[in-house]
Amino acid sequence: MGTTRPRPAGSGGVPWASRLLRQHRDEVLDHWLMAASSQPFHQRRREHAVSDHVPRLLDAIIGILERGEPPDSTIRDAAQDHANMRVSQGLHPAEVAVEFRLLRREVGRVLALYVPRDAAPRDVIRAEFMINDALDAASEIALTSLGRLVEQLRTEFLAATVHDVRHPLTTVRAYAQITQREVRKARPELGKIEASARHIVEAADHMEAMIETLLDASRASLGDLQVSPVEVDLRSLLEEAASETLGTAASRVVVRPQGEPDTRGRWDPARLLQVFENILDNARKYSPDQSPIHVTILGDQDKVRLSVRDSGIGIPSDELGHVFDRFHRVGNAGAEQGWGLGLYLSRAIVLAHGGNIWAESEGPDSGTTVLIELPRQPPPQHPGQREGR
Repeated sequence: MGTTRPRPAGSGGVPWASRLLRQHRDEVLDHWLMAASSQPFHQRRREHAVSDHVPRLLDAIIGILERGEPPDSTIRDAAQDHANMRVSQGLHPAEVAVEFRLLRREVGRVLALYVPRDAAPRDVIRAEFMINDALDAASEIALTSLGRLVEQLRTEFLAATVHDVRHPLTTVRAYAQITQREVRKARPELGKIEASARHIVEAADHMEAMIETLLDASRASLGDLQVSPVEVDLRSLLEEAASETLGTAASRVVVRPQGEPDTRGRWDPARLLQVFENILDNARKYSPDQSPIHVTILGDQDKVRLSVRDSGIGIPSDELGHVFDRFHRVGNAGAEQGWGLGLYLSRAIVLAHGGNIWAESEGPDSGTTVLIELPRQPPPQHPGQREGR
């Protein structure tokens, strides 16, 4: 029990409460992390619950208690950053609110356990009020931030759709006009009509794929990307991805299992095929022609880990932490076209499987390695996930 005498009732701050929370800061954060990691949306994996923003939020609350001021920009920034990070990890707004509630509970628990015997009741009530006010503000700010994020995603989706669908739409219109002119002839050439129809179908397929990519990006940003796990062999998926992505150059992909790992598990084959095709396509685009793409696979009873290494342009150190961000394209990517959604979606798919994905590079012209770790069994089902039948 503490022995610090509180300031008289009626003063602005509650210094004894701020000192108490500062003294027991690690205890609050450890208990919060334990409680958060036990929630179904973190799949009982402690590393998924770790957040740099919750300690910032707690420190901001401690500062408010010390100064006796209303919630300020430090509360706002920590709450917004935490909410945005959690949504990028696939959490829903209600689940972010649960994390704030758990922090409120742990702060209140420490306050109840260690309140000084000589603390004036009015000071205790004021401390509780200030804490609740700060966390209410944090929750409100977070939910408002999430609402803005939804609106931003909607705007980006519409803008990207309108901009990028125009090209295949122009192709469809052009070949439809060619077909019209041809059928009006006295003796239309069926070969030209057939060729035009083929181009129209290809453009329509391209347009459909583009729209589906944008829809997946929006689902991922809102934590609603679905996976349907079934029994599948990871190595077979890799070989299929290499064939689809590289065609006759699929031999560039050199798969080297370490030992004799079991490459089977319960995953969504269509989704993982997206991941492998994205990664292999990046390795193809950003490395010299004919250079090998090395794939290493190892595994244990619980998980499989693979790495895809190329000898291409590499990634600058200041961009390594952003390569999986939405719409991000590495600055040294040159004239290669793309939305910057491939790695973003790959990350969302791997996270939906309860796994992890990251990139390593020693810098420009040093190649890039993308590493993926997948548990063999899917995590407990998130509301946005489905079990395959």
